[in-house]
Amino acid sequence: MMRFASIRLALAAGCLLLAGCGSDSPDWYGDGGAANADADADGDSDGDADSDTDTDTDADGDTDSDTDSDVDCGDGALLFGICWFLGATGQDCNTVCGSQGGYSDQTPSHVGTVGQGGSLEDCGQIFSALGYDGAVNAGYRDDDLGLGCHRWNDGVLWWLENYPEFEPVDSHDGAQIACGCLGNAK
Repeated sequence: MMRFASIRLALAAGCLLLAGCGSDSPDWYGDGGAANADADADGDSDGDADSDTDTDTDADGDTDSDTDSDVDCGDGALLFGICWFLGATGQDCNTVCGSQGGYSDQTPSHVGTVGQGGSLEDCGQIFSALGYDGAVNAGYRDDDLGLGCHRWNDGVLWWLENYPEFEPVDSHDGAQIACGCLGNAK
């Protein structure tokens, strides 16, 4: 009987997160596993001055790629051959990439759902490259906004694992979206 009272209390408080009521993230998020992405915690680095990532395949299990490029990402981060930027709260990726050479059609293959080729690991690496380390939560939204890999206004990092699919025109006033842009020629 006590368990049902707790459920009724949580529902009355408007707490619908499957992960629990302790998060400030909105109640339309479900926890798709709340896993932590490995963002290359092995501590090694490249010695050159451009926007490379290391090329190790070591004990941390990741396979990073060296991405020398003739693309200028400005304040963004070059990873997977794409310039990544974290949009301002409420911005969609088409807007973010408007002054960064345009939106990259390869973006969903890293920040989109599993069906689009995205992954929790890629999302974690993108956040790390943008200066945000920490756990990335896999989840879903039930409002049809395909935000992909994004940072909620409470600082929680999210990746939408299976639903809805990432869309470069989607945005939300509470989210900063990781956007993949073409970058500008050097």
